[in-house]
Amino acid sequence: MKQLTEIDENESGELYNFVKNNIDLFGSLSNSSLGPVGSLAVADWNFDNKKYEKAITQYRNLYQAKNKMIKKRRDDLSFRIGYSFCQLGDWNEALNIFTTFFKKHPSSNLRDKSACLYYFAALNNYNENPTKNLIVTISMLSKFIL
Repeated sequence: MKQLTEIDENESGELYNFVKNNIDLFGSLSNSSLGPVGSLAVADWNFDNKKYEKAITQYRNLYQAKNKMIKKRRDDLSFRIGYSFCQLGDWNEALNIFTTFFKKHPSSNLRDKSACLYYFAALNNYNENPTKNLIVTISMLSKFIL
């Protein structure tokens, strides 16, 4: 499958949909067998089905892929990783991911959603650990979105 998307980028969308719609056949294959597009389909399926730990691992593995389709979605990969950490209640890791998101993807159309999740993670992180300075954490975001 990896070779298919390297030869014809236009086929990537069809391959993505085929893998995602047939997850029972492809879900257990390795990333090297699936290639970046197939791996993205499996990662998105895990994300959509709230299997966030698996999705995080798969998205992180994909982030460095050289495939054009994956490169175009790097902001989405970062967003989904941060969102997944929020769903798992790992507020500190979510804050780290979104801080990196704002640095690497300042003009992303996911910036506003990321800012909301950043504030949500900051508040929950503070509620779990009140010794952290909430004002400092939130003011860090103003460097990126104002």
